[in-house]
Amino acid sequence: MIVSRLRRGVSVLTGGQDHLTHRTRQRMRTTGRVALVLGAAQALVSTLIIVASREGSSTLVYIVLAFVVFAAAAIVALEDAIPQDSTGAGVRRLSTRRTQDGRGWTRRFPGACLVAVGLGAGLSPLFSAYYDVGIWVPIGLVLVVAAAMATIARPPVFTLPVGLALAGLAALGLWSLLSMGWASAAEQASVSANLWLTYAALLLLLVVLISRPRHASVLLAAAGVGITIVALTVLVRMLAAIPALCSSPDG
Repeated sequence: MIVSRLRRGVSVLTGGQDHLTHRTRQRMRTTGRVALVLGAAQALVSTLIIVASREGSSTLVYIVLAFVVFAAAAIVALEDAIPQDSTGAGVRRLSTRRTQDGRGWTRRFPGACLVAVGLGAGLSPLFSAYYDVGIWVPIGLVLVVAAAMATIARPPVFTLPVGLALAGLAALGLWSLLSMGWASAAEQASVSANLWLTYAALLLLLVVLISRPRHASVLLAAAGVGITIVALTVLVRMLAAIPALCSSPDG
């Protein structure tokens, strides 16, 4: 519902009958069928989460990718299933009326995401560039979901260079997955594949978010702030180490 409202420029704080249960009712016609469909979907998602928690991080990445794809398909399929309310005016008119709150939200959302991405990139040296599996796997999952939601909410216009870059990253990820069949270190091949797919999700997210020059300025400014924090942290550590060196016998 949130992604659908972002697509239509409607504030998420607006009341209405465009929630998942209302849209499913339009398709299923009866409350019993709605409960059966939503319950089955919830059971399937719960089963996938249990499988992912037992199999490891690699399986979790693929399950989340599959979930995002099916979620996007569900959003598109239910986009026109917005029921009429009791007054007859209908929540459907929300799809054509861009409220002031909705416009404000869609304006602020890209900037907030770009600030988070820029700060994260600038601060990465403090966290070993996020190469630890316990760090980059959750970040990768967040990037995949964010990229999918952003693409659905604001479909970008892909130019040839952007398309080649995305296709190249995706191809490297798929090639790494295929190499698991003959590589001596299959686990490392899987990790490399997940990293390449994470990079592809990051690039896709940036392509969607950076639609104006000021968006690029926000990203660079946030990255600059993160780099400045890293520089100050290194400087403080170096200054703190000087007295210890001077007090040592060799100093």
